[in-house]
Amino acid sequence: MTFSSAPDIIFRLNKVHYYLISLSLLFLSNGFCQNNFHVYINEVRPQDAGTDNREFVELIGPAGTQITNFRIDHHDGASASDGVVWSTTIGNFNIPDDGIVDNGGTALGLYVLGDNQVSNVDESTGWTNDRLIDDTAGLILYDDSGNILDAVAWGSAGDITADDPGTVTTTSPTSANNFLHVTQSDDAGNNSLQAPNDVLGDNGSGWALANETAGIINSNQTSGDVTLPITLSFFEVLIKNNNVELKWKTESEVNNLGFEILRSETPGDNYKLITSYQTNPALLGEGNSNVSTEYFYIDPIDEEQFTYWYKLVDVDFNGEKTEHGPIRVSTAMASEDRLISNPFILYPAYPNPFNPKTTIRFEILSSSQDYSDVVLSIFNPQGQLVKRLYRGQLGVGTHELQWNGESDNGIIVASGMYYGLLKVGNSAKTTKLLLVK
Repeated sequence: MTFSSAPDIIFRLNKVHYYLISLSLLFLSNGFCQNNFHVYINEVRPQDAGTDNREFVELIGPAGTQITNFRIDHHDGASASDGVVWSTTIGNFNIPDDGIVDNGGTALGLYVLGDNQVSNVDESTGWTNDRLIDDTAGLILYDDSGNILDAVAWGSAGDITADDPGTVTTTSPTSANNFLHVTQSDDAGNNSLQAPNDVLGDNGSGWALANETAGIINSNQTSGDVTLPITLSFFEVLIKNNNVELKWKTESEVNNLGFEILRSETPGDNYKLITSYQTNPALLGEGNSNVSTEYFYIDPIDEEQFTYWYKLVDVDFNGEKTEHGPIRVSTAMASEDRLISNPFILYPAYPNPFNPKTTIRFEILSSSQDYSDVVLSIFNPQGQLVKRLYRGQLGVGTHELQWNGESDNGIIVASGMYYGLLKVGNSAKTTKLLLVK
């Protein structure tokens, strides 16, 4: 390990933890670190105990994620039955933007595998009814390299944890790759087993039986704010007084052990550890928290001219690491306090509450090109797209867009809370909008 010779300076602003009199130690955690794809089983419609109408499996994950060659294995949990009942390899598929956002503002989408009678089905090749056993059975999701991403069983775990396949467990933390979520059996009605808002951090007790919702968010995901493994709200780097300041924010912490920060003089390799939770108590995580937290780290630099690339690494209790970045920072491209990553500010809407219209103001601070790709959308509390206000390119500067409470089809929506989701390049932020009549 290589550490910076200069002392680390870290600020922590949440709660009331103070490690030094003059230093408020700001610390924020990566919520979940289960896998780099953040794709999970979200809904299962097994055989009915009575007449079987249709069956399907639904996955959820960040929009744009390629899940080609991911594999779904179905196991019979009965002790008298060993081996895979069937295995399906997903064809060429990128998860779409289905108008759902997670608690960090990341756009999410769904993939549905089932028979042709299922609404919103994406693949049905070879699918027939009686594909999903109705009790003491389960599914395991693998990525294209054969790594377990998620697992769920209904009725009971059966011998899935013992020897069939024996690679999943019900005792490790829910953030573990091989954790098996065990939920109730299907019933005789036209219902499905549905994950809660906390798709990953639930042992199965939060799953519910409800009317099937193939291709849309579940009945018990009413907020549309589906909690997936961490997608940082933001990760920013700026230069100030020849020091490099790193800022990042997440909306929750689950099984968080701590952070590491890596630095390199080239973008591809030779990253060196400059600070770590293992040697700096201020970088230790808080385990589990549902409070959003902001982090601030200062890397003292002794050079007047420099170019560096930074990576932020979060580490969970199982020692699994997830990298964010890299982000480039250079004195040649930065002025005092100029943001290098997530280069925009989303201001509070005004007026808010509003009737009949509100203004959404934002400022693009920097761009690697002359213009940035910008999308501004309005969503309802169910995560459904209401209005696409803007899609196009905008240059550096301040911009304003107005929403008059209309949907895309020109209908005035009902009073209540709505959400504005602004994407600039690969970064996104949300703002709450309250329409009153």
